[in-house]
Amino acid sequence: MPKHTLTGNIKRHRAFLSKILGNRRDVLVFLPPGYRHFSSRRYPVLYLHDGQNIFDAATSFAGVEWGVDETAQRLIHR
Repeated sequence: MPKHTLTGNIKRHRAFLSKILGNRRDVLVFLPPGYRHFSSRRYPVLYLHDGQNIFDAATSFAGVEWGVDETAQRLIHR
């Protein structure tokens, strides 16, 4: 099994109810650096719906992740 590859501040909301799907799913949210100190600030949002492959090789299909958290970190620090 691949190692965990999460980077940055990623919050897991467990058992989030989807009325459309009729079940509960875990939802992962990447929060930018400093979010805790500036939580009233408005931030741009990007929604990605294939959450299984977005952040972590250990939980992705076939052990391959998209590296969205690493890419977001690089773009934020430019």
